[in-house]
Amino acid sequence: YHNGAKVSIVEGQAALLNKKILTRKSFRETKGHEFLIITLLEVYKDSFGRRGFRVRNLQELLYSSIKKRYCIGEKRLKELLEGLKEKNYIEIIPDKKKPDSFKECRLKMARKFRELHQEYIKFYFSVANALIDGKITQTDYVVYIALVNNLDNGKKATYEELAETLGLDSLTPNEIGKHIRKLSKERCLVVVKQYSDKGYEWNKYKFVNPYEVENNIDDAKKSESIADNTDCDGEDRCTGSALDNESNGANDRLRNYELELRLLA
Repeated sequence: YHNGAKVSIVEGQAALLNKKILTRKSFRETKGHEFLIITLLEVYKDSFGRRGFRVRNLQELLYSSIKKRYCIGEKRLKELLEGLKEKNYIEIIPDKKKPDSFKECRLKMARKFRELHQEYIKFYFSVANALIDGKITQTDYVVYIALVNNLDNGKKATYEELAETLGLDSLTPNEIGKHIRKLSKERCLVVVKQYSDKGYEWNKYKFVNPYEVENNIDDAKKSESIADNTDCDGEDRCTGSALDNESNGANDRLRNYELELRLLA
């Protein structure tokens, strides 16, 4: 987002969250793992045919191949699902043939979230994967959602405004800043420092796919190594390359990877 203009997200890579869930009251009462469950339910709700989205399907999606474990344990998952049902966010429907099996229960968003003309925020689904893989924390995820929501609603996204949106005593503006920096470090967003005419500093946020950025970084390093071995002109530069690791900061590298890789190729 920049000056109210929304960054486009490729169809099929977007996660959705209903804006009815993103109230100040909801932010105070909803943990990162609960937002994660709702994100997965929204993304995969139509992916399991007539049998519907089951608890066991959710459990499978919560497994991290990187950490080699589930990001939410079975007992805790049941507690969270029952809590979301009590808040009237989701429906848990027992299977007719196996009514005593919790894993076979179908999961749906509550009726009020399935009505027509719903409003959603969109963001990269891979950010949810970053939480599953332990790259970011539950609080990082909540701060990310609040940031996207504020920008989508045309609200200010200062640390103070985000702290007001979240309404949590523990999340002071200073703490919000720490979580934004963590999200930037894990490549869930790019923070570009800008300055007003009066010299005041402000952030411009670019939302990116953390896994694509990570892959591009690895590819760029490999390509750079090949270029160094074949095309260097003896002045610490590589012909045909836009890479300049000494002068470019991390944000410039993130923004220009696609261009750089084309030039290196």
